[in-house]
Amino acid sequence: MGRTSAGRPAAGAGAGIAWAFGEVPSLVIVLALLYQWIRSDEREQRRFDRAADRADARAAARAAAAPHVDGAPEPEIDEDDALGAYNRRLAALAEADARMRPRR
Repeated sequence: MGRTSAGRPAAGAGAGIAWAFGEVPSLVIVLALLYQWIRSDEREQRRFDRAADRADARAAARAAAAPHVDGAPEPEIDEDDALGAYNRRLAALAEADARMRPRR
């Protein structure tokens, strides 16, 4: 009952070798998944960049289509492009509305 593996060192070594060879396919799969994950993240980042570029182009087109009413340069607004374009449009409409109202 008190046996040890001291008399059979080859059995323990064989199990270790078998276990190590079993880990090689797992490592290959993990590396393949890591590669796919990195590629997917890069594709997603490019998609976000394209969407941001489209939003910038739309904001610039809107700003060019509705120039400042007085011909003076537009005030600087430090906000997101879409929100900034919206705020510039509202400011231009408010100025136009103020000029159309009679002064009291």
